[in-house]
Amino acid sequence: MTVSLSYTIEYSDFFIPEYPLTGELATDGFVARLSGTDAEVELLAAFATQEEARQFVEPYLHAWEMAAAALRGWPVFRFRFRAAQIPRVGGGPGFTATMEIRMSAALAFKLDALPPPPARPLYGPWIDAIWEHFRSYREGRQALLPTAYMCLSLLEASVSGDRRKAAEFYGLEKKALAELGKLTSAVPDPQKGRKIVGTRPAELTPEQEKTIEGTLVDIVRAVVRKELE
Repeated sequence: MTVSLSYTIEYSDFFIPEYPLTGELATDGFVARLSGTDAEVELLAAFATQEEARQFVEPYLHAWEMAAAALRGWPVFRFRFRAAQIPRVGGGPGFTATMEIRMSAALAFKLDALPPPPARPLYGPWIDAIWEHFRSYREGRQALLPTAYMCLSLLEASVSGDRRKAAEFYGLEKKALAELGKLTSAVPDPQKGRKIVGTRPAELTPEQEKTIEGTLVDIVRAVVRKELE
C-alpha cells in the first residue's frame, strides 16, 4: 500500500489557473506531486501517525506558499489537507482521514505555471508574522496602513529595532523604509485603517498608496529571499 498524504490545492481569488498545472517537490522524506487542484505526497520516511507525517511535510508546503506569494506579490495558492493513508503500527490496514475542502473561484491574473518550491522550510517568528499580515491584507481582512506599519515594525524588530540595520540586512532601500515609516505613522486615513489626528482625517493619495503597497511587497520578498540564502 502506498503511504501517503493528500492535499487539495486551493488557488487564491487573484489568479486564474490554466489547467493542468503541475509541479513536484522532492526531499529525503517525501515526494509531493501536484496536478491541477490535487497534491499527492508519497512518504519515503517512516511515520507512526498522520500527525507526525504532517508535521514533517507541511512546513515545506507552507514555505512553497510563502515563496510563491513573494514572487508574484499576491497569495497564489494554499495546500488544504484532505486525507492520509498510513499503515497502523504493528500491521493491519491503513486508515484514511478526510477534511472538507472549500474551493475558491479564481478571478484575476493568469497563472500558467506553478512557482518553483524552495529547497527547505522557512522558519522563524518574524517571517511567519510578516507573511500572515501580508496575506490578511491581500485577502481583504486587514487594511493597508496597519499591515504596512506592522510589517515594518516586525522587520525592524528582527534586527533589534534598528531600521538602518534592517535595510542593510535584508537588502532594502533605506529611503524606502524611511518613507514607509513616515506614511504609516503620520498619514491618518479612516478607510485605510490608521489613526486620526484631530478632527480632519486625510486620505492617502494614489501615489502614497502605491508607494506603501510597493514597499510592503518588497519587504515580503526580502524576508523570504534572506531566509533562503
